[in-house]
Order: sequence, then structure tokens, then C-alpha cells
Amino acid sequence: MTANHSDSLFHLFKACYDAASQYPGDSPVVARHCRLLLEAVDYWLRRDGSLTITISTAKVTLNQKREITPKQKNHPILWFVALCKTRLIFEMLFLRGLTIEELGNLIQLLQRETYVFVGQTSAPNLLAERGVLHIQLNPPSVEDSFTRQVPFSMGNQYYAEQDNETDFHLPEQKLSPAQQAGRAEHLFISQDDYETLNATMTLLITQGHMTRVADALTLMRNDLRSLDREDRELAFSSYQVVVKILVASGQTKALYRVVKAMPFDLRICQEYDLYRLHLDTFTCILNHFATAEKYRPFLYGLTVLAEQSLRHRDPFKSLLENYLKSFLTPTLLESMVKKAETDADLRGRMHILFHEHALGIFNTLLGVLFDTKERRLRKVILETLHSMGDVIYPDVLNELDQALQENKPWYVKRNLLLLLSPRPPVTLVPKLIWLDQHETSKRVLSLVQKCIFRIEDRQAFELGYELLQRHQNHEGTLLELLRFVGEGGLAEYAPPLIDIAEGHRLASVRLAAISMLGKIDSPVSLEYLKSIISKTSFFKKRSSSKRRVAAIHALSATPQHLTFLAKFIQDKDEKVRTACRQVLAAEE
Repeated sequence: MTANHSDSLFHLFKACYDAASQYPGDSPVVARHCRLLLEAVDYWLRRDGSLTITISTAKVTLNQKREITPKQKNHPILWFVALCKTRLIFEMLFLRGLTIEELGNLIQLLQRETYVFVGQTSAPNLLAERGVLHIQLNPPSVEDSFTRQVPFSMGNQYYAEQDNETDFHLPEQKLSPAQQAGRAEHLFISQDDYETLNATMTLLITQGHMTRVADALTLMRNDLRSLDREDRELAFSSYQVVVKILVASGQTKALYRVVKAMPFDLRICQEYDLYRLHLDTFTCILNHFATAEKYRPFLYGLTVLAEQSLRHRDPFKSLLENYLKSFLTPTLLESMVKKAETDADLRGRMHILFHEHALGIFNTLLGVLFDTKERRLRKVILETLHSMGDVIYPDVLNELDQALQENKPWYVKRNLLLLLSPRPPVTLVPKLIWLDQHETSKRVLSLVQKCIFRIEDRQAFELGYELLQRHQNHEGTLLELLRFVGEGGLAEYAPPLIDIAEGHRLASVRLAAISMLGKIDSPVSLEYLKSIISKTSFFKKRSSSKRRVAAIHALSATPQHLTFLAKFIQDKDEKVRTACRQVLAAEE
């Protein structure tokens, strides 16, 4: 490794950036500089299999090995560090298969300062949109000695008294012809090699030689990024064999460290079969943690899977989602939610998975929401999905379409409507019309009605108005509909509410309509409420004490009208005086 290869990389990066600033993106000048930059990166790709640039204060580190601190104040490395830090980029990973076009697109993104690569979700999306598939920015950090390619430590007191040469004896292996023939199942090693490695590592662990096991794992991890395909096959296969022995022998401390290293291993693996093999290794550990109710490292592992599912496309994405579904079962989530009630740290880790990486587990959470009967879990999932906002609406609408076509149980439709009800989209209206006509579940119909009165759309208003007319003689239903109108707060419902407030036969309904008018920010509703309080309404006979008091409380919802209410502190009606004083005192 020479200093020239390190320095030239950043000289060429700056030259490429400057050229792209002066010439169009398709200019031959820009293409030539990108080609030279690719050649500089290719040195590291051929040498180590990938290139990781870690950026810190006034220095960079290449592949966790070579740290470069420039001495000259105008050195391109200082420019590169400043460029990255202003865009919140702390690490770049270049993978085999990188093209000139991808480098050019990355440079163009870096020149637009509005692009800020702040996390594991934004950067992959920005890069993927521009066709940059072999560069990763700010990948998941790995706080483990594996990233520095040295053996991981088991601790000073971890079987220290047993870890010496004289204690280790490998018995002679007697394998049957059947065992010696062919390849081990699901692995890229022969059955013979599998049996030998399995016996050796089992004995090492049994006799407490954990440092040797760590050394072996580190050597295997070094070969995960080998340029030779056969070396990689052997490394991924051998690594799984050792990990499964650690799982079988309950070596939790070692497994913690293996899990911590997994994000780095997965992000350098681009071959589907090897990626799937390493995921099997990973999920074997997670199954162990879940069974042992070690939920904290288990949740860390799920977070890694969720991040990976956002980073990849099919078939990788589908593979990851299937693993997430296999783990996030209603039973397991119910157990975690129950335990988290008394464990603040576990609640925090669940929050990280459910809120910061919710997009990565959206489909899984939706399935659990349909299946679980545990109210606490359903509440957690609904809160999580609600927090994701409108971004999930297209998927939820598709699920609702499917639920209607397949006549799924009422609770499936209810849960989907719950997700849409805070801000139901206009595209939901046709489905609401169909449900209003065909649905029999009262719980589903209640949500249908709530959504109708929250959509600002002519067709939705016509359906809402028809609902109010249809239930004029059903007091309970009409009162609930009036509450939905108030929650929706749409100005177009002011005239229908005034009609009900003046003309309905039941006083309870009339008063409820007056109360809901205060929640509608409309000049029509506000002037009507003032007219009731002032007894200047055309319908003076309706301005009873109860109506005036109801109007006062309704108008108090809009603080700008407190001055108007202050005029009635000395009103002749004692109930009106009391109501005005209560409202004004509450504001003070």
C-alpha cells in the first residue's frame, strides 16, 4: 500500500468534482475525470474487494487500516472532509461493479447541497433514484473489533485458565463413506470438511479455547471480501458452521459480538446465494436470542434486517421481508410488549425499531395488526403506523381493496380504516360509498362515517349530508354523526348543522348541533352562534338559556371571540352570566 494510491484518490475526487462544476454532466471532460477516479478506486477494489472511506476531523481512514492526516493546509483531503461534513456524510463504501456513470451521478448529488445524507433510510433512496447501486453512504455503524479485522476479545476472565496449548487434544475422526461423499447441505463445503470443522470447533469451545475460535472467525471474515469466489464460498459456509456451534453451546457473549459485526458483513455481500447463506447464519442467532428472551440483542438484529430491506431491491428485499415476518409473530411481539411495560430500555429499543425503521417492517406490522388479539400490541402497532403519515396510504388502500374483494373479516377492514382515518384521502371515497351500502359491522360503519366527514370533497359531502338526513329519527346514531362532523371541522357542514339546531324535534340533538358549530371555522357558523347568544336570531323563540349557554361554550373554542363574550358578563340570565365568567376565567 503506497501513499501515492491514497493521495491520488482524493486529488482525482476533487478534480472530478471541479470538472462537473464547470461542464455539463455528459461532457467528455467530466467522463474522463470520472474514468480516472474509477481507476483510483479500482486499485482498492482489486486489492481488498471494497473501499470504505471513513471521515473524521481533518482526516480520513481507508478500509479501517490506513489513516491519512494531511500536513498541507490546502490538501485535497481537507477539501474532501469539509465537503462530506457539510452534507453529514461520515462514511462512503464503494463496492465491486462500480461504473463511471455511478461515480458521475454521485458527484452530481454532492454538488446539490440540498441533499443531506442523514441516515440509513435517506441515503439509499437518494442514490437508488439516480441509479447509484454500488456506493453506500452512512451505512449502519458497527461498533465491534471485527471492523478493524482483528480477533474479537472474549474478556480477560473468559475461560482464561483453560486457554493453553497443553489442554487441547483433537480426537481422531472416523467418518462413514456416506458422510465423506458429496457437499454439506445448504453449504459450499464438502461433507468431509464440514464434519472436520464441526468436530474441531466443538472441541475448542468445549475445552474453553474461545480465543482460538475468535481467531478462526476473524480469518473467515477476512475471506468474506476475498476477490476469489471459491474463497468467499468457503468463508461464508465455514462461518455458519462455527456460529451454529456457538448457538448450540449457548455462547451468548460471543454471539453478541458476531451480531454486532453482521451489518458490515451484509453490506459488502452482493451475491444473492452468499447473502442468503449469511442471512441464515444471522437469523440462527436471532432465533436463539428470541427463544432465550434476550430481546435487546434480538431487537438490534431486527433493526439490521429492517435497514437492509430498505437498502435492497428484489430478490434481496423479499428475502429480508420474509425473515422479518417469521420473527415478528403476534405471540413474540405480545411477549415483548408485556415485558417492555416494566423495562424502559427495552421500550426504547422497540421504539427505535418501530418508529425509526418502520418502513422496513411495514408489511410485517400490518399482518400482525390483523392477527393479534392483544390490545396493548395493537395499540403499539397502530401508533407506529400512524406516525409514518401519508407515506403508507397507497399500500393501505391496496390492502383495503383486497379486503373488500375477498370479503375479509370485519376487523381487517376496521384496522385499515383506522390507519386512514386521521387524514383520509379523496381516493378513499368510492370504497366508503361501497362500505356504507354493504357493510354490516357497526364498528366498521362507524369508521366509515368518521372518514366521510373528514374528506373535503363534493361526493363525500353529498354522502355525509345523506347520512344526516337518513338518521334524523335515530337519536343515538345522529348524535354520533354530529360528533364526527365536529371532529372533521369542514365549513360546508355549517348550513346542515344550523338546520338541525333550529328544526330537530329533540332538544338534545339541537344542543349537540350548536356545540359542534363551534368546531367549524366558518363565518356562517360563528355568526349564527353570536346571534343565539345575542338573542338576535330570526328564530328568537329558540334562544333559551340552554341554547345560549351551549352557544357560549361553542364560541369559546375560538379565543378571538372572547371580547364578544365579555359583553354578557352582566346579562340578565344568571346561567348565561355564569357560563361567560367560567369561559373567561379558564382563558386567564
